[in-house]
Amino acid sequence: MRWVFAGYAAAIVVMAALFAISDVHIERQVDFITYYATQPTIAVFLLVFIVPTLVGNSVLVHQCWQGAKTADRADLPWLRRGLRCYAVAVCFPVACYLILLVVLVLDWFGLRQLDPLSTAAPAVGALGIFPALFGVVLPVWGPRRPVVRRWVRAWRIFFTLRPLHRTLRAVNDDAVTVAAGKALDPHHRVRRQLTELSEFRLGLEPYLDPAVRQAALRRGNDAGLPADETAAVAEAAQLRAAAETRLRGAAAPRPTTDAVDEPQDGSSLQAEYTWWMRVAKAYVE
Repeated sequence: MRWVFAGYAAAIVVMAALFAISDVHIERQVDFITYYATQPTIAVFLLVFIVPTLVGNSVLVHQCWQGAKTADRADLPWLRRGLRCYAVAVCFPVACYLILLVVLVLDWFGLRQLDPLSTAAPAVGALGIFPALFGVVLPVWGPRRPVVRRWVRAWRIFFTLRPLHRTLRAVNDDAVTVAAGKALDPHHRVRRQLTELSEFRLGLEPYLDPAVRQAALRRGNDAGLPADETAAVAEAAQLRAAAETRLRGAAAPRPTTDAVDEPQDGSSLQAEYTWWMRVAKAYVE
């Protein structure tokens, strides 16, 4: 690194000295290279600028690409992807300075056909901003992808359960609560929904009609639905009928020998919300 610092410091000093002794009385912001290419001191000035920059960027491409393949980064896949993206990003400045070097050398020999490329080269170099952005973002946000995926999944579950939850909340509206500062936390909202749905079902249990369940089971079987979907359809039909009966103020149905569908075991959170999602989908259908 000391050699790198010394080399670039020397290049800057040489460039400053060459520019000071050069005749650049006309400002050429767009075509400076091609306009002054044949002036000896500016030609050397440009060469001292382009060559170290081209070499430095080329070395950076090589180091990033090789660094992405080293064994000690095998357990850091997102860092490796970021290094590869950054290597690709730096290839665009390499192409830019390579074009400028070719145009400069050709101008020394009086070949001006490629001069327009010198004005387009900076645009080529600027394209590297896009892979560079991925190179910076991937190592930071890539490892967090499971967190984002779980966050999105929780909101999807929340909005799937919401129609059923909003319909049944009249059973016990006081049970619906959201902890302070948790309104935008989908994991908390889903846990509350599951708790409240179980409470709503408990409140509707006297109104669950086994006859409705049996009819729903028969229709599910006739339609060829899988057993778990048929059970969810029967549960949704019972809840809908029970909620309507309770809303009308009618008496609970007279008990029969048919068993009422038992609530699902809540020992597994995933099993619980999977069950309620099936019920919610059957409820809205």
